[in-house]
Amino acid sequence: MMWLSQNQEDLSERYDVIIVGSGYGGAVAASRLARLGFQVCLLERGREIVPGQYPNNTEQFLKEVHAVLPSEQIGAENALFDVRCYRDIQVVTGSGLGGTSLIDAGVCLRPDLSLLQDLAWPEAIRNDPQMPIYYQKAETMLCPSPYPLGFPLPPKFCNVEQAVKETIRDVKTSRPKLLINFDSLPNGLNPAGVRQNPCTLCGNCLTGCNEGAKNTLMMNYLPDAKRHGARLFTRMQVLSIQQEDTLWRVFVKRIREDNKKEKPLMLRADRVILAAGTLGTTEILLRSEEKGLKLSNALGHRFSGNGNTIGVVFNTNAPMNAVGLGSHGNDGEVPVGPATAGMMAIGSEQPLKNDILLSDLTFPGAFGKWLPFLLSSLAKTAGAIEMGAANEKEGAIQELFQKETRIIQSRILGSGAGAVHHTSLLFVTGHDESAGRIIMEKDRIKILWPGIHRQPKLYRTHEMLKQIAETLEGYSIPNPIWHERLGNGIMTWHPLGGAVMADDASAGVVNHKGQVFSGGSGVEVYSGLYVMDGSVIPRSLGVPPLLTICALAERSCSLLEMEKR
Repeated sequence: MMWLSQNQEDLSERYDVIIVGSGYGGAVAASRLARLGFQVCLLERGREIVPGQYPNNTEQFLKEVHAVLPSEQIGAENALFDVRCYRDIQVVTGSGLGGTSLIDAGVCLRPDLSLLQDLAWPEAIRNDPQMPIYYQKAETMLCPSPYPLGFPLPPKFCNVEQAVKETIRDVKTSRPKLLINFDSLPNGLNPAGVRQNPCTLCGNCLTGCNEGAKNTLMMNYLPDAKRHGARLFTRMQVLSIQQEDTLWRVFVKRIREDNKKEKPLMLRADRVILAAGTLGTTEILLRSEEKGLKLSNALGHRFSGNGNTIGVVFNTNAPMNAVGLGSHGNDGEVPVGPATAGMMAIGSEQPLKNDILLSDLTFPGAFGKWLPFLLSSLAKTAGAIEMGAANEKEGAIQELFQKETRIIQSRILGSGAGAVHHTSLLFVTGHDESAGRIIMEKDRIKILWPGIHRQPKLYRTHEMLKQIAETLEGYSIPNPIWHERLGNGIMTWHPLGGAVMADDASAGVVNHKGQVFSGGSGVEVYSGLYVMDGSVIPRSLGVPPLLTICALAERSCSLLEMEKR
């Protein structure tokens, strides 16, 4: 596979456009603006990783985790997994050329269009009849496709679906479009001219696809940007920006492999597009504000976790086969399937507020070595084993013996047997109050969301996951920080907000085009300063946000093109 990034030594001091971040928004901007003839420089904090280099065992995975804890940081700055741990919430994102697209499940869904009529959005978005066109433009580039009808649904989905239908009335099942190539392509090349293989159903999507079957941004928008002249640089962390007459100064720290510290570089550009993700972009703006850039008082507000909740249904009576095959491939083994094959939409009396999407997830094979010990320990810590449904019915002793036997089997034979083979990971996307706040403290960002655990829908979701586990005659394990001693915090893979769009600066940080407001009130904006990523989204979406981020970036770039003309 052709490398997309360039040597840091090739970096120039001046560009037409500097794009910060290579996730969904940044990749769209790089492609579209390079096509318009701009001299584009894209800066990515992480490194370029190609198929064959993603972790497929425990040792490799642990080297790819960078964790920011309250008092310290662990792991390499440019590791693939960026984990931010705060008291109220934990955030997991991807770091690398392609951003979180490298490690997400690739679920490509449009939100209900009525959601875009919510008053949280600027009026121009609410009244834009072209929004479906921008979604379509993004879909054309990303090439999503549903799990094929000719492929059998994995047992992890079928068993959970049956349990959900037994416990919940209003359920609709679907096979969502996924950013995965399931077919053999003509000449092996996708529409962007990049070589791609078909999915092998190995189940390792969430630690990076070594088969080259995932439609990450490395397979579409980013190579398109490079082909049209954009220059992509990795291991470049943007610290802050400053206005200089009609230009913008961008201060950049190179992340060296030898960890040597050096003086930040200063680049200049006519336009700067911040697309470093919800946390990255908000951090850059907060640090720039400290250095004198006048911004809206709404900066850092309206952070959302997109209603994310996870849970584990552990040691059920039915086999789940929900652990990826790791480095073993799938020769002679039962295919696991993609990270998720189907989704269950669970309605409510208050649509767009309490609706949730429940999906099965696959544990990547890189986790397999320690899952038998981790899951059984978490089950006991959460009190699940003592409270399991097996104790409440006839034959409880015999069933408990069978479950304990399966736990021992997993510890001896590994994740492909016993209790772990009878375990499934569940993931919920929904809605929350978007009431979190990102602040800067000692030159590091911090997320505050006091009382997040008091949202009634969170308790209802955890109760639902528990009921599903009981129906499957297994144990329910909530996410590790949903515990009274830890403040009942949540985990999210879909951070949104922090630099939200609004009609004016009193309510948001950017306007409907993504242009940054130049003060605390009014509609005046900075010339040439944009935000195009999940930080501009002013509320939870109820679906994975990747397609909406791309559609909004497509819209911003189209409007920028009109201004250029």
